[in-house]
Amino acid sequence: MAASRPFLSRSPCPPTELAVVAPTTEGDPIVTFYRTAPGMQGFEMYVNGAFDRYGSGDWSHLTCPGGDVTLLNGCVEG
Repeated sequence: MAASRPFLSRSPCPPTELAVVAPTTEGDPIVTFYRTAPGMQGFEMYVNGAFDRYGSGDWSHLTCPGGDVTLLNGCVEG
């Protein structure tokens, strides 16, 4: 994840998206999209749980105003 940090923290930044796929314990893919754009404070995270056979199958949306992808403490859902 540290390699993606400069990708999301450049200022000013062009509209940018990054997709990351990580497996669950059972091996199902969880796809997370990171998005930032000019004028946006920090970044947005969209987590796709649709392929997780044992999870809810829902999407989650988080806004992370801090802009540091390694510290998700300040992220809020919604």
